[in-house]
Amino acid sequence: MKFMLCALIGVARLACALALGLVVVGASAQPASAQTPGERLGNLARYPFRAIFSPRNACYADSSCHPSQQCRQARCEANPEVYARIKREQQQAEAERASTPPGLTPARPQAWESQTTVSECASDRRCRLDRLKRRNQSMLAEEQTAARAQRDLEKVEARALIRKSKALTADFRSTRMGPGFALGYALTERFHVHASIARRYAGGDYSSVTSADGTTTTTYTDITLTSFAPQLSYMLFEGRRLSPYVGAGFLYARGSADSSSYSYNDDFGFDNFGNDSEASTKVVAHAVHGVVGADFQSRPFFNDLFSLRTRLGFLVRQDIYARAATEDGTYDTATRDEVKAFFDEVQQFGFELSFGMAF
Repeated sequence: MKFMLCALIGVARLACALALGLVVVGASAQPASAQTPGERLGNLARYPFRAIFSPRNACYADSSCHPSQQCRQARCEANPEVYARIKREQQQAEAERASTPPGLTPARPQAWESQTTVSECASDRRCRLDRLKRRNQSMLAEEQTAARAQRDLEKVEARALIRKSKALTADFRSTRMGPGFALGYALTERFHVHASIARRYAGGDYSSVTSADGTTTTTYTDITLTSFAPQLSYMLFEGRRLSPYVGAGFLYARGSADSSSYSYNDDFGFDNFGNDSEASTKVVAHAVHGVVGADFQSRPFFNDLFSLRTRLGFLVRQDIYARAATEDGTYDTATRDEVKAFFDEVQQFGFELSFGMAF
């Protein structure tokens, strides 16, 4: 029984290896110049994920795409060689139009001259009219084809530069560190970096102590933080207006813990107030964070002046350093612990929401 089980496992492993080999061989059955072995293996590795999230243009080899497209990163994309050929044909047609007298400007003369020659028509007026009709139809068809190719090329070029064409971004941003403002720049179509600044009331503390002589001292502590947070984001989809993204960043927070206290003594029903006192403690905190979410950028408005953009992400933050010290340099461990508790309890999980423009 144990021998049969081992044999079945061995046969299953052999079948899996053969199946993988057939897939690799099948994907490699294309011109050697189309893709390198590394690109083919990369396409095969990414194909299951593309098939789940973007099945319409998922591919594993050039042969699984349209003849005018190629498979790159398991996605069918426009083949630059095809569009380069279309551009050359357009330039050739424009040169032919420029060298032909007005009134006889065929896009490609051979398309209609090969059907009926002048010598065949001779003085037959009907033949010449039919020849002229076919010439005009051929010219119109060629021009329509060239116009469609140009539109397709412009769409491909615009799609490939959705975020890079409007690289500078300015957003109103909100996280659990408070509302703020962010400036960013698209390094490439996939990588985007931004830095944000925000301000938040981080919490307070209230304490009251009564001494043996009946004097009660009440202390209020308010902590306010101003934060600066750079972040690098990576768009999972290139050339898409709506794309999921992942990001990582660092937060530097600086603020103060302002304490105010007063004391009083209730002497036979009368309140005798003592002197009020105030103290300020400087607070510094560092944290790292990661984020995953979705980023959207609209089509340009007002003659390609700007685009609207927004993003929503789930953010995880972890504090790595906190310090609180008075003006004379004395460390305040109680305030430091309160700041760490603020990050552990309030800032550990949250959302980032931004809305702005790209220029």
